[in-house]
Amino acid sequence: MNGIDAPEMPKISEHAGRVNEPGNHGNKFLKALEGKILERHVRLDIIDIGRYTCMIKIIMIGAGNITLEMIMDGYADKDLPSHF
Repeated sequence: MNGIDAPEMPKISEHAGRVNEPGNHGNKFLKALEGKILERHVRLDIIDIGRYTCMIKIIMIGAGNITLEMIMDGYADKDLPSHF
């Protein structure tokens, strides 16, 4: 998702020059996301292709921007560029 970093493995943030540890952040992120989208019709707006050929996307439900909600809920890496 655009603007969100929930790493599965430790990695260095190129923007901040620090290591982002996975801890259980990814699990917390997944549970929060499931609470917002599970069993709902969503639209994925693909806005870019990332470094490892992963799709950078925005998740929408109707006019609601779920990606932005997740960022506002604290699941963003403030060092990542945003396409909003």
